[in-house]
Amino acid sequence: MQEVHLGDRVVHPDHGTGLVLKLFPGGRARVRFDGSHPLPRTVDVCHLQCEDVEMEEKIPPPAEVMQPPIIQRPRQPIDRDTAIVRQALEALRLGVVPSSHVEDYTVGRSDEVRSVESLLEDCRGLRLVWGDYGTGKTHILDLAEQAGIRAGFVTARVVLNPREVPPAHPMRLYRAFLMNLKYPDETGTGWRPLLNRLEGSKDHAEPGGKAYSRFFSPVLYALRSGDQDAIDWVSDYIEGYRMDSCEVTRAVRSVGWRGEGLLALSDYRTYGRMYVHMMGTLACWARDAGYRGLLLLMDEVEYVDSLHWGLRALASQVLMHYAAVTLPRKLLAFEEEHLYRGGHAVHRAINLSFREGQPLAVVMALTPLNEMVLLARNILRDDTVFVGLKPLGREDFMALIQKVIALYRRGFPDFKPAWRSRRELNARILDELTFGETSPREAVRTVVSVMDCLRYGRDPFDEYDPFHE
Repeated sequence: MQEVHLGDRVVHPDHGTGLVLKLFPGGRARVRFDGSHPLPRTVDVCHLQCEDVEMEEKIPPPAEVMQPPIIQRPRQPIDRDTAIVRQALEALRLGVVPSSHVEDYTVGRSDEVRSVESLLEDCRGLRLVWGDYGTGKTHILDLAEQAGIRAGFVTARVVLNPREVPPAHPMRLYRAFLMNLKYPDETGTGWRPLLNRLEGSKDHAEPGGKAYSRFFSPVLYALRSGDQDAIDWVSDYIEGYRMDSCEVTRAVRSVGWRGEGLLALSDYRTYGRMYVHMMGTLACWARDAGYRGLLLLMDEVEYVDSLHWGLRALASQVLMHYAAVTLPRKLLAFEEEHLYRGGHAVHRAINLSFREGQPLAVVMALTPLNEMVLLARNILRDDTVFVGLKPLGREDFMALIQKVIALYRRGFPDFKPAWRSRRELNARILDELTFGETSPREAVRTVVSVMDCLRYGRDPFDEYDPFHE
C-alpha cells in the first residue's frame, strides 16, 4: 500500500481525485474530493493512491457540476446584532475564535463557567484550568477573556513558547502581557490607552502622588509633557527593551521630572518579583481609570515541563509569584519567604503587591503532565483553584449542534433548515465522534459548512451514508 501524507493529492476508486486534509489513527483520512460533494469525506487510507501523471491519464475528469442559478436579490439592511453574529460565523468558518458569542456555542461546561464567573466577581484570584489535549482548555480561556471584557476588565492573553514568551523569563512574559492589553471600550491595544486615561491625574503622574509608581509614574509624566523625545525614551523603557536606565532618567528629567530615577528593567530570570509588582500596578491603575481590574490569561503552561531542570525551577518561581500575588496565603502550599528576591537591594525591597487587595486575576491553562501536576500541588493547596476539564460526550455534541444552528439562524433569520438535514447532520458528527475523528471546533466548522450549503440550495448529504464509506 502506497503511503499517504497530509496535503497529498490522492485518488479514490469511487470518489475520484482529492486533497488529504487530515490523517486519523486506524488508517482513515479526511479528504476533500474534487467532485460535487461540498464537504470532506472520511475514507479508508487503503483505498487511496497518490495522484501522479499516469493516474491522471487513466482517470477521467469528474463530470462538470451543474451549479444552481444565482438569483440576484436586492440587499436588505441588517441590524447591528445580526452583523456581529455574521462576523462570528465567518470566524467559525475559518476555524478561529470569534471576537464575540463564545457562550453561544459553549456546552457541558456549567461548573467551569461558574468558576470563572466567581473569579471575576471577586476581582482577584487564580484559576488553573487543566485537561488533556482536545478537552477545551483554550475554549475556556476564550470564554474567560470575553466574560472579562463584558464585566469591565482590562485583559491580556499570552501563549507560552520557547522564543517570544519563555516562562523562565519574567520580563518577556511581562512585555507580552503589556503589549496585548485589551479594553472593553477601546479599539487600541497595549499600555497607551490606559495611561492616556490617567494623563490628567497628578496622583498618578507626580512624585509622591497617592497612586505613585516607581515604574509607571515617570512614563505618565513624560506623556503629559508632550515632548516626543522623552516619550520615545520612556516608551522603549516601559516595554522592556534593553535601555540604559540612567539615559531614560535623564530624558525624563529634561521635561521637569524631579522624582526618583528609573530602575533598570532586567531580563534576568531572578527578577520575577519586580514584574509581578508591575502587573499589580497596572491592575490598580486600571481600576483607577474606571475599569474593574486586570485579567491575565496564560495558555500552554505545560511548556514548563519540557524545560531543563534549572530553567524549570526558575519558571516555577514565576508561577509561584503570580499565585502569591493573587491568592490568600492560606491557599498557598509555600511560604512567601520561598519566593526568590533577585537583583540589587532596591529591587529586593519592592513589595510583591502594589496595593492591598489589588484587582488582579489570573487564569492559566495546561495539560496535566505528571511533572506539572506535582508542580501545581507544590504551589496551590486549595482544590477550588483547579478547574478540571473532561472530554465532551455525545449529548454535549448534540447540544453543540443545536446551539450553532440557533446562532446561524440569528445571523440569517429568513433561513429555515429542514428537519431531515438536522438529522443527517447529527448522524454525520456522531459517526465521526465514534471514530474519534472530530473535536468541538471541527464539529462547529462542519455545522457552519452544512448550513452554508443548505442556504445556497446545495445538498451536502447527497449520496452520503454516515455509517459507511
